[in-house]
Amino acid sequence: MDRMRQPELDFLRGIAILVMIFIHSLAYYLSRPAVFTLWNYSHFVVPVFIFVSSTLFFQKDRPASWPQTLSYIKKRLFRLLLPYYIFLAFLFGLYFIFEKTHLTGDFIFRSLLVIGGVDINWMVLLFLLTAIIMPLLSYLACKRRLFFNAVGAVSVVSTVFLLFYRVAFDYRVAMLLPWLTVVFFGYYFPLWQRQKKIKFVLPILIGIHLGTYILLKYLHLSLVLFDNKYPPNIYYLSYGLSVTIVLNYFINSKAFLSLPVKRLLNFISKNSYSVFFIHFLVIYIISKVFRYTSWHWLIFFGAVLVVTLLLQRLFQYVSYLVKVGQAVRDPQSDFREI
Repeated sequence: MDRMRQPELDFLRGIAILVMIFIHSLAYYLSRPAVFTLWNYSHFVVPVFIFVSSTLFFQKDRPASWPQTLSYIKKRLFRLLLPYYIFLAFLFGLYFIFEKTHLTGDFIFRSLLVIGGVDINWMVLLFLLTAIIMPLLSYLACKRRLFFNAVGAVSVVSTVFLLFYRVAFDYRVAMLLPWLTVVFFGYYFPLWQRQKKIKFVLPILIGIHLGTYILLKYLHLSLVLFDNKYPPNIYYLSYGLSVTIVLNYFINSKAFLSLPVKRLLNFISKNSYSVFFIHFLVIYIISKVFRYTSWHWLIFFGAVLVVTLLLQRLFQYVSYLVKVGQAVRDPQSDFREI
């Protein structure tokens, strides 16, 4: 099934992955108040990722039959897991060099099963779960709209519940239901745009965020977005979705069209999943090899970004050479795939 690219969503995803690199770079300098503030209010990237993938799925990738559904899930899981396992191979090699104590049997086992171990694999697990659940939601949207909306209502209620209750078990077990709120938002967003109702959605989300901010402050609970993210509650998600709408407006404005960074954002977006893994490896190497604590945080971020982009470009070049080699060995192959 061919996906027709949507430039607005590509740019939105590109901004998200760029900000994600920014967040993970700043995490090494959080003792500085200004850096902490920037880091805190940059926590909107995961809602953007889920929004983009769900919007594209319901508009372009929705399977039409159960055989297509099974094929979609199989291909999606393969595309998600293969890069992750390649990343693990490199990461385990780095741990062997710098931190052998990390490589316990339990750590490796949980990392391979995507149920723990490496911290960042919670996002991989989230993508895997949404890849499985979205075809079912698509079926409900077409055949059982009442059940579809009921699931959406329950997901929203769960985000309110999580405002007051922190799960005592692994957050990965409970994270899918609240994150489905973003999936439903991605489903209804194009409809709201066509009906010109989207202008009412942003004030509602901002109102919810401000209201929950006041409530959390009154209850003496954490106002840090990161602390409300695992699993996400309505305070965190209302902020993330508000920023998503604002960015969408910005991307469709004349001000954005005049910016020279569109090519960079497009490159990062098209390679977002591999960039996601590469930048973690780059951050880890820099933190182990260099005395980064003496660097300015902008220099650290710039170094991570530049090296990540160079490695991504190198990865693309090597992939191209492999495909050329395959084409030479098989003259009947289609060079248009290269």
